[in-house]
Amino acid sequence: MLKLVDKKATLKFIPESEKDDPNPVTFYIKPEDNRLRLKRKALLRLGGSGDGKGFILGRASDDDWLDYYAARIDKIENVEGAESLSVKEIISQLPGNIGAEVESFINENSEMMLDQVKN
Repeated sequence: MLKLVDKKATLKFIPESEKDDPNPVTFYIKPEDNRLRLKRKALLRLGGSGDGKGFILGRASDDDWLDYYAARIDKIENVEGAESLSVKEIISQLPGNIGAEVESFINENSEMMLDQVKN
């Protein structure tokens, strides 16, 4: 029987630099469904070079990648002054070290996990 992605499931992520803070910035990452997988695949635009290494055929814009990452984030907690900002606006203004950690976490968790499927 096919199991569908649970759209309400999230993975909680706290960046390393925030772990000792009493109110750390916390990201809730949604699972990657087929629509988002196709979006990521299109952003990468990978092709084969014949030697098994592959190469990038084009380069997606930073704004396209921000759209993808924003689509993966359900909510963000504990960001001062961000009450009226969208997720995309918040992640575009993150300090570089935290932005890199969030991107890495999302990239590492881009395959559907067993606890993120409906039974």
